[in-house]
Amino acid sequence: MKISVFGNEDLKKDSLPVKLIPKLRQALPQHEFIHQDPNEDVLPPEEKDWLIIDTVQGIKEVELIENLDRLKSNPRFSLHDYDLGMHLQLLKKIYPDLKVRIIGIPMSGDKDKILRKLISLLSNLLSESGWNN
Repeated sequence: MKISVFGNEDLKKDSLPVKLIPKLRQALPQHEFIHQDPNEDVLPPEEKDWLIIDTVQGIKEVELIENLDRLKSNPRFSLHDYDLGMHLQLLKKIYPDLKVRIIGIPMSGDKDKILRKLISLLSNLLSESGWNN
């Protein structure tokens, strides 16, 4: 399965998902972890299931987000205010069968503890029926 990893290596508070990619590839070599910029031309994968790893402001632990309505979008006044939440809401309208799950990573915390929880959650999700292995 292809798993999208969002994050900005240049911003400390948003860089952890990207820094974890080598360890994720080592722990789950049968899956493809792809670093993507959510502000670029991000389209869902060919499969109807889309798993995303991203930094989430305001959480303290690794957390699974399945309801996109939980994503808080900032008020939009121009295209510069276009964010991932808005993008995913739009894609859900275009692709109604698309199933999006986001594994949220906190902005700070113990890197090793976050990695262990992330690998555990990913392993459980990827072994569920209905998800591509």
